[in-house]
Amino acid sequence: MLDLVVCFATPIEGEGLPRTVAGPSITVLRIGVGPVNAAYTLTRFLVEHPARAVVTVGIGGAYPGSGLEVGDVV
Repeated sequence: MLDLVVCFATPIEGEGLPRTVAGPSITVLRIGVGPVNAAYTLTRFLVEHPARAVVTVGIGGAYPGSGLEVGDVV
């Protein structure tokens, strides 16, 4: 069983994510944009690789050139 799966939608959101934190291993999984892609990809993954916890991370549309800054409400 995996310790933690960290999901992200696009490469810019997932690049640089650590693979370990204080011991437990972390599996990063690109799930694609939108709830249908996320649900399908994560479900398929978890069927083959059970996990103790799943976390989704992202940048909420604050891509370079969007005009959004860290901490902005979107």
